Amino acid sequence: MYILHQGGIVFPGWFLIQLDAPIIVKYPLLLITAVTVTVLTYHFIVRPLNPLRFLFGMKPRKLKPAPQLIPAAGPDISK
Repeated sequence: MYILHQGGIVFPGWFLIQLDAPIIVKYPLLLITAVTVTVLTYHFIVRPLNPLRFLFGMKPRKLKPAPQLIPAAGPDISK
């Protein structure tokens, strides 16, 4: 997540710098925005995709086998 936080700080920070607000407002806003963007990017983009998992030093996800369809037990109506 270290690599992801760079974009999570710089991109929103560029917009927040331009706000006409005191630093006491900008800093917490940037902190909340950066953490949210970083965690959401990691959770929804990096974790599910094996190529990105590899680039971030993670083990590939193992694919779950398809569920086997088992016929339900019930009365035999094939006669």
